[in-house]
Amino acid sequence: MKHFCKVLAQNLTRLRTEYKARPGKIGWRKLSLDDKLAAYVAGIPNGERITVRQLLGMTSGIYDFTRDEQFLKDFAANPLMPFGPQDVVAIVKRHQPEFAPSEKISYCDTSYTFLGMILEKVAGKPVAQVMRSKF
Repeated sequence: MKHFCKVLAQNLTRLRTEYKARPGKIGWRKLSLDDKLAAYVAGIPNGERITVRQLLGMTSGIYDFTRDEQFLKDFAANPLMPFGPQDVVAIVKRHQPEFAPSEKISYCDTSYTFLGMILEKVAGKPVAQVMRSKF
């Protein structure tokens, strides 16, 4: 998981740099570290205040889906259960944020799910394809 997280962060940084280098390329847009989560993932508590920078820095305060009791029970019963980003969104919507954005630092697996969703929307292709590409 650590390797995936590192690669995801690197690709987001590379994506942002690439947008600056090729601003006119069709289908691409500049990704700012100050873009709001709500622009990419709707309905998340504090989503209009949480930035990409806060997601990367683990200061967003969003609920970590790996703490959800039902998720933990379901996963324990079936580690191969179908589970995707929209399932994470549904869990997060059921819970209050852990803290206000930038109030403190706390590791959160949900951040990486949301960063992957942002990457997909900005790049216009699945995150797995983006991670394998050289742009």
